[in-house]
Amino acid sequence: MGNWIDIVFCVQTFYDTTHFASDPDAPDTMVKVDIPSDFSFNTFADQVVIHCKSEWAPSAGHEFKAGSVVSHPADAFLRGERSEFTVLYSPADDRCAYAGSSETKDYMMVHTLEHMVTRVYVWRFDAETKSFSFVKAHVAENCQSFSASGVDSERSNELFVTTDGFLDPVALSTATAPDLETSSPLKTNTAWFDTGGMSVELKEATSDDGTKVPYFLVRGAGIPEGAPAPTVLYGYGGFEISMSPGYSATVGESFLREGMCYAVACIRGGGEFGARWHRAAKKELRWRAYEDFAAVAKDLVTTGVTTHGTLGCMGGSNGGLLTGAMMTHYPHLFGAVVSQCPLLDMERYVLLTSGPSWIDEYGDPSKPEERDALLGFSPYHNLEKSVDVAIQERGFDEVLAKRGEHIPATLFTTSTADDRVHPSHARRVVHKMRALGIGGKVLYHEMTEGGHAGAADNVARAKVKTIENRFLVDALKREDTGPTLSSL
Repeated sequence: MGNWIDIVFCVQTFYDTTHFASDPDAPDTMVKVDIPSDFSFNTFADQVVIHCKSEWAPSAGHEFKAGSVVSHPADAFLRGERSEFTVLYSPADDRCAYAGSSETKDYMMVHTLEHMVTRVYVWRFDAETKSFSFVKAHVAENCQSFSASGVDSERSNELFVTTDGFLDPVALSTATAPDLETSSPLKTNTAWFDTGGMSVELKEATSDDGTKVPYFLVRGAGIPEGAPAPTVLYGYGGFEISMSPGYSATVGESFLREGMCYAVACIRGGGEFGARWHRAAKKELRWRAYEDFAAVAKDLVTTGVTTHGTLGCMGGSNGGLLTGAMMTHYPHLFGAVVSQCPLLDMERYVLLTSGPSWIDEYGDPSKPEERDALLGFSPYHNLEKSVDVAIQERGFDEVLAKRGEHIPATLFTTSTADDRVHPSHARRVVHKMRALGIGGKVLYHEMTEGGHAGAADNVARAKVKTIENRFLVDALKREDTGPTLSSL
């Protein structure tokens, strides 16, 4: 439908891109697309489609809210005209965010996440009038992930519809746009655990600055009503990546079936509520992500889901930094910590592997003001401080604190072959903790292959997941003794 438009883009930072498109008056040349560098740019038929990550006023009479998605005839836009916009999505409030788009021959689907519920707005494009008209909106079930994508967007309106949930394996169906609700099942992944007696709910915690932080809580089987249960809290909180419901056989088998709970925190730094939610924990504001995660941990205890001694946390990569910060700054909130392929030394991260590409996320340690912020939360640099805080602010016995009894049982896992986050982050933290005499409850496991995934194949993946999950079960179900090397 319409004409092909060649697009070339130059990525300047993790979040800034310069776009170029074929000149409508000279197809063999490219013109720069005049939009802010953090906006996303796409095409549909003979329209350009733009996601505005901040407020945008491209011309008189046209002002768009942050998070809006707008279209404009492509040729006119590339010639500099700004008069024929169609608003395909405008968020109702700051808890609504654009989550991508998909297309078929005649329809464009705008996917959103609104108060943690997926909605898909279906628009029909009329090739004769060259205009969009709104058709309908599809609302996914609560606590379930939903997506719809074209089977062959050039020739048909058929869709692949995918659903996923904490207790529901991934299911694939077909539908025909615009009727996303009327689908024909094709395939459902294997259900690896019995979900009888389990439940999922979306809850909220209140962070230190009053911000409401959503989290998903999955209650395992056989937990007496009102009784606290061992719980694993997962988080990420970075790079505008949203945490969404998803089926995990290992979570079900290791935790839920064993009478434990599993929670997923949707903290600032992620993309659950759009670019503003992400920017609220970037660079010098990174500490807010940790306050949010700690707030969820406190809420799980306050509401009787678990106790601090039977609450564990787990995260990988940036999530490994998150859980490393929990071990260092909030050790009193957890009985166990698992930090997977983590960043931990935030002064030297830019000198290792992919580190320089993350400066726009964390900050630049060569700039004094940004370095101060990085050192303020860097787990590697706050190990000694954690001892002083335990003694002075938490009233911990000085002798016990100095030998690391305030640190929860902690496991670091990494890979020798990790080409994204260098294994020296975890190696050096463990070495420093042992040199300080506070590494008594700290274990370390390094795979030799697998890159940033931490495992090269399914056999290795099963091994490392068994180590991590067994560690948490032992620590949280037997908090009086904690895990040992022999138990792993």
